[in-house]
Amino acid sequence: MYKLSPSKAHRYLNCTKSLIFDTEFVENAATIRGNMLHKLGEMFIFAQRDNEEWVKEIDEYIKQNKVDGYELFLVKGYEKAVWEEYVRIGAKEIQVEQKHPVNLYGFSINLIMDVYMFNETVASIIDLKTGNGDVEAVDNEQLIFYAFCALSEKPELKTIRTSIFQKGKMKTVVLTSDQVLDFFVDKAAAFEQIKEGNLSFNPSDKACKFCGHKRDCVARAKWILDGKK
Repeated sequence: MYKLSPSKAHRYLNCTKSLIFDTEFVENAATIRGNMLHKLGEMFIFAQRDNEEWVKEIDEYIKQNKVDGYELFLVKGYEKAVWEEYVRIGAKEIQVEQKHPVNLYGFSINLIMDVYMFNETVASIIDLKTGNGDVEAVDNEQLIFYAFCALSEKPELKTIRTSIFQKGKMKTVVLTSDQVLDFFVDKAAAFEQIKEGNLSFNPSDKACKFCGHKRDCVARAKWILDGKK
């Protein structure tokens, strides 16, 4: 069975055939740096929550990893945005960098939400992006996966706020529980194709954008030559 990562959902839920070209994840300088900044962000958030008990450890971590001025600006802005959101929704609990299992159409998927906070009826999910390529919160399949996970754990939720924090700014989309569930109802055919192995090409700007096969994809070439119809 194919591994369905939420970060690639924008691709395989639109072009199921792209799954056959998935390769094993290989770390590079950007992903290593990104993981380091996520860890630093987690430390900053806990330092604020725990009355700055982490300050010494944070200073050592910054020196050890040679965190530069922009990276420090990014992580401090992230921490500030997280706690402002915590107050905004009146959150009762906050979880940082925790793994959550979810089952979708028979697929067991483990996902990690950078920040997940909630009260009785409202949840807020914040995803930290450390790369330079702009990521939008609107129609973001990865965030909708996270929202579904929140609903599966807390069915009483009415509203899920999904946010991207990038380059010092936070972009937020507010979803109702019905909107989240409707999204996955609409994607039932794609999940069924994947489950049965009956995969098909469906090129689009969104699906092809980060696909490693796009330069060799005959279906994409025909789609472009046909005016992207």
